Amino acid sequence: MMKGAQKIAAAPPPPKIITNINRDRERVVNAYAGAAALPGDAARGRLLYTAVCSACHRLKNEGNEIGPDLGTVAAKPTEQLLEAILDPNRAVEQRYLAQTVTLKDGRQLLGMIAEETANSITLKLGAITEVILRGSIARSETGTKSMMPDGLESVLNQQQVADVLAWIRAK
Repeated sequence: MMKGAQKIAAAPPPPKIITNINRDRERVVNAYAGAAALPGDAARGRLLYTAVCSACHRLKNEGNEIGPDLGTVAAKPTEQLLEAILDPNRAVEQRYLAQTVTLKDGRQLLGMIAEETANSITLKLGAITEVILRGSIARSETGTKSMMPDGLESVLNQQQVADVLAWIRAK
């Protein structure tokens, strides 16, 4: 190496993204495209976020960390956010994939892996976590979908989606 030259660290690899195409979900996203043009009310959006999203998402120091922190996506284009809300499985980072763990006693747990050691895994099950000893696991399968359910259009209309987006983007 030349004198005075610094060694540059390699950037970490980008997260692996799992994609799923669902034409029905695509139709819902298209039907909600008008939400992008609606003026959102951040105060109403906060109430909706608390009722619908905070069980799994964190935003402005509120909520749980199962899915991505919504503050990290606030600057993304509205179309991309609509897609993530209404078709949550279209593009999922591998770390957010649902994990099904079947225990030797027959119980089945669905969650997201928070931590792994040689002896156990810690599974996020909504707002709680459970440490599971590897010796008690009969089977563990990583799915191809996130924990976020399809169908939020049955809970949120276009105006409400615009309000949630306004809260996500509020400073």
